[in-house]
Amino acid sequence: MNKLENRIPPPILMVLVAIIMYFIAIITPTIYISNLTRWGLTAFLVILAGFFGPPAFKTFLMANTTTDPINIDKTSTLVTWGVYRYSRNPMYLSLTLLLCAWNIWLARPILITGPILFVIFISRFQIIPEELILLEHYGSQYSDYKKLVRRWL
Repeated sequence: MNKLENRIPPPILMVLVAIIMYFIAIITPTIYISNLTRWGLTAFLVILAGFFGPPAFKTFLMANTTTDPINIDKTSTLVTWGVYRYSRNPMYLSLTLLLCAWNIWLARPILITGPILFVIFISRFQIIPEELILLEHYGSQYSDYKKLVRRWL
């Protein structure tokens, strides 16, 4: 196991990336986006994130399984219903959409690297280790689920 695997809670990582994006925005040029477009696109992405993150969290609570991304080995149920029919990682998708919304709000094209790096980091150091644990816990049930549902969307 790599030292970074399952060590940084994804919401904390998302906030850190958002803070870094903010400080980069201070020193980089902005592009013009009309207020209507900026507000509209930002709101759309925030609302879209709301369709994935909160329902996913609620589904985990209803399934009485852990929502702790650091202690994934404490999982008690393989959740494959609700929003999990469309994405194996709706909570991470939600965080990524929020970073994309932040990028649009800040109106700095260079900041798209924030959500991209977040996805790369989360995929390598959070999702892949989680998938290995889920495969170990649930075997063919998880393998079958992976064949039916994409990792992101």
